[in-house]
Amino acid sequence: MNQSKKSIAEKITFFLVNLFHSLWLYFPSVIFLLIVYMCFGNLSQGQDLIVLSSERSGNFGLFLIALLFLALTGWFGARKVSEIKSLKLPGYITPFLFKHIPRFIGFSFFTLLIIAYAKSPLFNSRFEPTMAQQILYAAIFIVSFLYYWFWTSFMEKRFKRIVFNWIFFVTVIGFFVITGVLCFNLNSHNHWLIFIILLLTQWAFLVIVITRRKVIETREEHSLAEKVINIVFYLLIAVVLVVYIICMIYVKAAVWVTAFPFVLIAFSVFLAVGFLLSYYSVKKGLNIHLILLFFVFLFGFWTERHSVNLVKNEVNFSKRASIEQYFTKWVNTRKQDIEASNSYPVYFVLSDGGASRSGYWVASVLSRMQDESAGKFSNHLFCLSGASGGSVGNAAFYMLLRKMNGADVNPADSLFLKRSQGYLQSDFLTYTLSRMLGYDFFIQLSPFNSHNDRARALTTALEYAPADSVFLKDALSTPFSQLMIDEKNVNDSFPIICVNTTRMQDGKPAVITNINLTKNLEQFNRRIDVLNILQKGYDMKLSTAVVLGASFPYVSPAGRIDQSVNSKTAKKDSVRENYFVDGGYVDNSGAGVVHEMIIQLNAILDNSTDSVVQRLKSKLKFSVLNITNGVEGDILAKKVNPFINDLAAPLKTLVGTFSIQTSVNDSRLKNYMKSQKKPQNYWDINLYGTEEPQHFSMNWVISQRALTGMNGRLFNRSQINQVVKEVSAQKN
Repeated sequence: MNQSKKSIAEKITFFLVNLFHSLWLYFPSVIFLLIVYMCFGNLSQGQDLIVLSSERSGNFGLFLIALLFLALTGWFGARKVSEIKSLKLPGYITPFLFKHIPRFIGFSFFTLLIIAYAKSPLFNSRFEPTMAQQILYAAIFIVSFLYYWFWTSFMEKRFKRIVFNWIFFVTVIGFFVITGVLCFNLNSHNHWLIFIILLLTQWAFLVIVITRRKVIETREEHSLAEKVINIVFYLLIAVVLVVYIICMIYVKAAVWVTAFPFVLIAFSVFLAVGFLLSYYSVKKGLNIHLILLFFVFLFGFWTERHSVNLVKNEVNFSKRASIEQYFTKWVNTRKQDIEASNSYPVYFVLSDGGASRSGYWVASVLSRMQDESAGKFSNHLFCLSGASGGSVGNAAFYMLLRKMNGADVNPADSLFLKRSQGYLQSDFLTYTLSRMLGYDFFIQLSPFNSHNDRARALTTALEYAPADSVFLKDALSTPFSQLMIDEKNVNDSFPIICVNTTRMQDGKPAVITNINLTKNLEQFNRRIDVLNILQKGYDMKLSTAVVLGASFPYVSPAGRIDQSVNSKTAKKDSVRENYFVDGGYVDNSGAGVVHEMIIQLNAILDNSTDSVVQRLKSKLKFSVLNITNGVEGDILAKKVNPFINDLAAPLKTLVGTFSIQTSVNDSRLKNYMKSQKKPQNYWDINLYGTEEPQHFSMNWVISQRALTGMNGRLFNRSQINQVVKEVSAQKN
């Protein structure tokens, strides 16, 4: 039937059929268009990566290369799938859609990233866009259809082929001049040039794909210009693949590239793989995607991808000191200072999770206290407890104490603060993403065990991503055999450190610590003492411990630790496979283990046979420093879609309990502290205040803009000043 004679209903049906056919045929591109916008247009982490990229000299050039390659991959892959589909099933979609959708896919990658830049803190200071801004961003995308149609119509009439004339050379020179300015001199005065260069690159993309279509349709021999374009395209493929592979191998290469360009490169590779599978699925009449998924699932029955990276070392962790042994020695060592004091503060630190945002804030708070008290703060520090990024901050400060042990602390130097911040402003993300979006993706097709997963990459990044000049570079590679507090020679110079984690199979809380919890297992509510379940001959690095406590999907998977279990019937001991994930699933601050610890310490004070402890117990003042980094305020209960209610109510409940568990644990400890008759304090030191609108994303790398904002708040927290004043008043 002639299209013009069809009724309106038939035309609408015809359009919808072709639309859904197109969405299915070009499904890989549609998915990655949505993912790109979600990652960099919606998520605060992606927005901060855009800012970070703008702060690195030369990084904008890498971004442009990655974006151009992504657009070309989307266009070329969609076109090849269209060709094979039209051969196998003529008329599946109209020739008009066959011609324009592949082009528009590549074109839209530019449009979405233009919107992402417009939404970023480079141009928009608001964390949540206003309704007017949301309408504007939606309008930009809608108008892009008309913009595409205008330029396509114009170019198809004017550009039959690329010719090396003065217009070409002026355009290319202008393009490279502006790109050079943005690469090496990007600042707040010329940020607007980003939009110019993105629009020029988008325009150049259309020129390339339209002129190539003319060559294909006329079957002409390639001109010199087209041969040059082909060479450039092949060089682009080579450069991108080399960068992609090198970033998976070398930490320094990944740090230099940064996460924003790398993610676009990885998406290009995934998109190419997706279209390759779609192409051969159509060609062979088989769903190759399902076949590959079947083999991935099958190989999982005998392979392991995520074993925890333990080091071989003969160590007996059962010889660690108990809480009573450590506390008794701690008090005896400080007896003269305690006797000279009317009230001697004993600090327990709780550090909320939150990746590098948390780690940077925690270490900065603790370091400022140490610097401004001239080193006195650490003499009163009894325990560091945390989860996820909070444990990274704790670990960084703990290793600073060990590496600077005995050194004079001059408040004017701010040495602890400079060294902790120098470490935690490092890029721990890109190398981790390189394994997540590279090695971990393709290794699933191997029928053999593998060990170099993204969790191990994060461990390596914590050790080697910092620059060589950073004081704490490689400090977290120290094994716990060197950090444990030996029961025969109790060293109380450094605090107890507790890295909280969770056993995945049953949600049981677990702790990686330098003291022995199993000697007081019931008092610690039978928490798993992770070091005590390691098989004989194995040790664990501090970096591995904090990553195990930060294994939150999907950046870090659950880590497997095998445990030898005595068997009464078999000749050999059996093995129990334990998988551990982020401590925040149960307790995101580490309050639970500290609560149990303080209860035991109060019992020790009442029942200890040590004369020094008995004589000085009334002067000890237990204080909790709860260092948090979450926005305060109640979560508003909103209507839930009935479909979501039926489908995902358990999942939404589990997600909701993630933060509530921490709040309950913190409140339980706070109420316990208030119920004691002894003088005790509970300090909340939050990154966010009531009238501080700037938001900081939770990520394993932070932009300098965000770091500057966090530093401003560090010196605007009265609780820190009060702790410093309390410690400085002591005579020790």
